[in-house]
Amino acid sequence: ALNLRSDGIYGFDTKKALEGQNWLPVTHFNPPVDRIVGMNGVLLCLLQRVRNAVGFPMVVSSSKRTVKANEETGGVKNSSHLTGLAVDILARPDQQEIMIAEFKKYGIDRFGRYTGHLHADIDLSKAPAEW
Repeated sequence: ALNLRSDGIYGFDTKKALEGQNWLPVTHFNPPVDRIVGMNGVLLCLLQRVRNAVGFPMVVSSSKRTVKANEETGGVKNSSHLTGLAVDILARPDQQEIMIAEFKKYGIDRFGRYTGHLHADIDLSKAPAEW
């Protein structure tokens, strides 16, 4: 989507794309936008942009899950974690609000606040939601 060649190298072009001022909102993408096995590449890029903006570490506690892992964690059957479109990030309530403000700037409009972590996903097949 950003005209980058998939070479596995965090080089100049990748750095420029992740840290540049120009960015397409998440609604521009039509999943699947990549062939990454694991976390969706657009989600990964968006999380890096948010991390750059908030200025504090963002620790991902859960991302792409197998069906078994999703069941063991109590995830719902249609969890966006199963497709790599969701992430849980360890965060205090004050950090959650800062991250949510940044998420909204990039079109991430599905997020949930939990004790100790924040859930966010970019699953365009689901309606915007906040919980």
